Amino acid sequence: SVIFMSCVYFINSMAISRIAFLISTIFITALLVIWREGLPRVTGRIKRIIFSTGKVIILGNDEIAASLIKNFEDDQTALIAGVLWPSNEKFPGEFLGYPVLGTIENIRTVLERDHVDLLLIATVQPWYSHVIEALASSKIKNLTIRWVPHELFTKPLDQLPPVIPLHDFTV
Repeated sequence: SVIFMSCVYFINSMAISRIAFLISTIFITALLVIWREGLPRVTGRIKRIIFSTGKVIILGNDEIAASLIKNFEDDQTALIAGVLWPSNEKFPGEFLGYPVLGTIENIRTVLERDHVDLLLIATVQPWYSHVIEALASSKIKNLTIRWVPHELFTKPLDQLPPVIPLHDFTV
């Protein structure tokens, strides 16, 4: 406001204070709208790009996997690419609307083909050896692996937390 009102002294055509007041009011209103509405949207998009979760695959087929999928559906930066079935038995084509990409046996192929950023493991069945073998025998870069703690699988469904806690998997 001080900047725009000082134009009265430096620009002769704006010598009438009502014109300076009108112009400063219009500019200040426009800048305030941009500051309050436009800037948060732009910074929100930039933050989503910088801190993006990326492509996500979930290994699991039970209620905890379903809860985990719902947790990540709320994350706008996560793109759930599909689900890996934890056993070699026959699997459906979809799980909760997401394609089943295969079984744990072909985890390496899926991770390489789909360029996955985050692998979420939500199964009680043994998965360590499959994941370690997939990481050792391929050149998968920038893959983050997180897993659901085993004690959650023993809890009844009504005692599950709303946001499933995850542990980092490190080799």
